[in-house]
Amino acid sequence: MVTRKIGPALAAVCTVVLKSPGETPFSANALAVLAQRADVPPGVINIVTCLTNTPQIDFDDADCDFVIREVVIDIFKSSGQTCVRTNRIFVHDRVFDEFVQYLKKAISNFQVGSGNEPSTTHGPLISTPVEKVARLVNEAEEIFGPVAVIHRFDSEKQVLAAANDCEIGIAAYLFTQDINRIAQLSEQIQSGMVAINCGSVSVAPAPFGGITKSGLGREGRKYGLDDYLQLKPVITGNMSYRSHL
Repeated sequence: MVTRKIGPALAAVCTVVLKSPGETPFSANALAVLAQRADVPPGVINIVTCLTNTPQIDFDDADCDFVIREVVIDIFKSSGQTCVRTNRIFVHDRVFDEFVQYLKKAISNFQVGSGNEPSTTHGPLISTPVEKVARLVNEAEEIFGPVAVIHRFDSEKQVLAAANDCEIGIAAYLFTQDINRIAQLSEQIQSGMVAINCGSVSVAPAPFGGITKSGLGREGRKYGLDDYLQLKPVITGNMSYRSHL
């Protein structure tokens, strides 16, 4: 993640100030040491050691078994501690009860424990105590932990309004086989990225980033580089093109 952030800035000949996570500072510090060894000038890479609300919409024409597999990976990978994890699951009324039962069955097989144990499927939260996660559930804030919040809906208009009723829009996930629905909702949903019938929006060929209060600009591809550059047209008039070189 660190190299992904600073790479485009360095390529655009910019200096970098990186705020590394207080819980995992050493990877950023190690990168700074490597940069120093590679003779990167002092002051180019500076390490400072001191919210999303992603919706997922599951329609009644989606394959429930497949959706559950994607949901389990998306919500519970890294014990729910990823910025593009689904925070709100919207399930069509006709398949809501079936979906909930399938999800309960899937997560009942989890084994929480130490990562050193072969039987462990999910480790502990890196710093957030269980009490804080419970409080976030009650206050309806972003939950950076292994919690699945499921809502029932019965119309596209209703679920679109609910999904967009949020100030944070980094990603959205749609599960449906209706190509017209995919085209319409992909355009109308307020998020920087949309995944269709899959649980991942972070892929190398695609630009990564959100809208509204989910941050500015994009990273990856040429778009990540463009955010560090200024476009300057240079227009010449009638002149003879002689070089002084």
